[in-house]
Amino acid sequence: FMNTLDENQRERLKGEISRNEHSVYCGELFAKYPEHFPVWVFLEMIPFGRLVSFYGFCANRYCDSDMEKEYYMLMACKEIRNAAAHSSCILNNLHPETAEHEISREIMSEIAKMKEISKSQRIKRMSNERMRQIITLLYTHKKIVTSAGVHQKSKKLMHAFDERMMRNIAYYQSNDLVRKTFAFLHRVMTTGSDAINVGLHEKTIRRFIRAVRTAWLYFFISKEKVVPKSKDFQGVFLGIRAEVFLLGNKLQ
Repeated sequence: FMNTLDENQRERLKGEISRNEHSVYCGELFAKYPEHFPVWVFLEMIPFGRLVSFYGFCANRYCDSDMEKEYYMLMACKEIRNAAAHSSCILNNLHPETAEHEISREIMSEIAKMKEISKSQRIKRMSNERMRQIITLLYTHKKIVTSAGVHQKSKKLMHAFDERMMRNIAYYQSNDLVRKTFAFLHRVMTTGSDAINVGLHEKTIRRFIRAVRTAWLYFFISKEKVVPKSKDFQGVFLGIRAEVFLLGNKLQ
């Protein structure tokens, strides 16, 4: 990763790492690994923006298309995270066709599952760069974070934000741009999690069906007096048990 950086970027990265020398949290790690440190220590000491860059490097190195898609999502998350951290005015331009980057097809397909949002609304609102970043942040959080407790906490915070946003919506009756953008964001936040969960459930159910089909195939083979190898049967059994476990967790 270091070798892919130019001289200025390399020096900047060294500066980011050296700031941990006297850190209460990472000072001991810096002292233990002054020059050559394992990747987990590297991740502890770099800022979020550098973490995103490193993720993009790994996606490119291992030719992982899924990681590459997530990298571009994380880039959008980084932009809005920085704006929020510096108390920037996020909703100061809601005009359509201001998106600076291509809109993720994966995210657009998830929004398409929301019956309350028409195709024209979806395309128009997501063509705004700020909306693209906000919706990408919500989707990426839902996709990457696996903790059910964190999701419940995030849902409460999101509902609180939604209530505050819609509290005085009557003030904007004469401003179609603000009113319609708020309405779009409201629909995504109130129905989006359900749509994404449906997608996850469908994938899990399809996986479960494949496992059941495999089990039925082995049953059929055994009826024909062709006994599979014990290792093969054990692998299928463990696979089915894992699929049932995953299905139960997803549908809880």
